[in-house]
Amino acid sequence: MFDRKRATGLLVEGVVIVVSILMAFALEAWWAERGERLEEAGILENIKVEFMAAGTQLDRYLFYHEVTLTSLDSILGSARAALGGGRSSVEVPTIYLARAFIPPTYDPRTGTLDGMTHSGHFGILQSEELRKALTAWPGLMAEASEEDDRSAGMVYQRLDPVLSTMMDISEARLMVAEITNEACANVFFERSCEDANVEIELPPKWAGSTALPVNFEVLGLFSARYQILEHGIDEFRTVREEIDRIVALVGESLEE
Repeated sequence: MFDRKRATGLLVEGVVIVVSILMAFALEAWWAERGERLEEAGILENIKVEFMAAGTQLDRYLFYHEVTLTSLDSILGSARAALGGGRSSVEVPTIYLARAFIPPTYDPRTGTLDGMTHSGHFGILQSEELRKALTAWPGLMAEASEEDDRSAGMVYQRLDPVLSTMMDISEARLMVAEITNEACANVFFERSCEDANVEIELPPKWAGSTALPVNFEVLGLFSARYQILEHGIDEFRTVREEIDRIVALVGESLEE
């Protein structure tokens, strides 16, 4: 005989079991989502720190090589004037020559992004715009780094070898070693990036000059060095803008 009371009890028991299972699944999903969001926040914080440091490093890179660009421009101006006046050489500050022999290098540390790139873990980031920006970053850096390679090739394969057959560049080379072994603040004599256009008073040991031979080959070398560096600086200014955009996107994601 049909037992209505027992059937109702079984029905209620079944509903309770189903609800309990659904609640367990929901709780598990909520906990997993919370864990992902905490993991995302940690990743975002690391990315923010790394890209802010990359921005600071790039500011120094740009400042130093803008100073180098100014030095190259001065060398070219002096050499052209000397050539136009019929002279075979011109005195230029040795520090300007030394800067010409230092190729630009920029290698920011982005370990968190590198790890995400290798693992394909970008899906944890909720911001699609940020995912796209971070995914595109290695390609952007590869393009910009090609300019560094061009500058290095210009220095090591053309400028240094050719000039060394025309003149004694040992003093400039020694100065290069001193400059590159100094801390950035000391290289710039504790001036900030905003002081790029300020004439820096050099220490006595760096205040000498060197006789630079003047001919069309020398002009061509320094013109090429200038143009390659100028183009590289323009490329890295684009990189700097992208760093600012990524940092802003990370900030927006952390605030959500």
